Amino acid sequence: MSEILKDRAVVLRTYDYGETSLVVSFLTRSQGKIRLLAKGAKKDKSPFSGSLRTGSFGNIVFYFKQERDLHLLKEIENSDIFQNSIEDLERLCIFQAGLEVLDRSVRERDADERIFDLFESFIRLLPRIADPWALLFLLYARLLKLTGFYPATDRCAGCGADLASGFMAQPQAGRITCCACGADGALFVSEQSARFLSRLTGDHLNDIEELSISPEERKEIGRFLHFFFLYHIEGYRLPNALKILKEVD
Repeated sequence: MSEILKDRAVVLRTYDYGETSLVVSFLTRSQGKIRLLAKGAKKDKSPFSGSLRTGSFGNIVFYFKQERDLHLLKEIENSDIFQNSIEDLERLCIFQAGLEVLDRSVRERDADERIFDLFESFIRLLPRIADPWALLFLLYARLLKLTGFYPATDRCAGCGADLASGFMAQPQAGRITCCACGADGALFVSEQSARFLSRLTGDHLNDIEELSISPEERKEIGRFLHFFFLYHIEGYRLPNALKILKEVD
């Protein structure tokens, strides 16, 4: 027997289902990532028209059956499409990259309200933040932390030395060490980049809208976070949207 549920949700992606319908992958606040069938969504006069674009937030009502993988979408209310407030290519690509990273970080039905709230904050901040890369790295770092894969960066995993002056990262092993204990092929993270990462993963970050990051720090931090995702988040790969930005640069 199905039950009717209401939840806050964001559209992660959509798939065609027959000639007129869509299967929509949502991240919901209470149920985690679920797939819902939106019957007739591709029809011109569908009540879902314009509400199921990727990145749309809204309150959804759906029929839920515990034993099924595909559920039925009843309605979506108060849909917000944040792409409409993002005007430049860089922010739009970072918006899409954030969606890709979120989709690959969360497993089906693995609910965590903190992850949903983190991503909603990411979307709301993106149009007005000074440096959108700082916000993307915040999303990366906190997703790693919430999923339990962010390494301790204050002490060397080898000798226990303080790492305030920077560190060497071994993403495949999940280890952070000082330069003396670093293995061949380890990634160097400078003192300034290490401080930035520490701020991103701290309990409070009141000045996120004013943060900016240099090209050198962007390269170091981006490489560090990318490889930790690559080795520890199943199915992760570099978001296609970031590949577009690389081609433009």
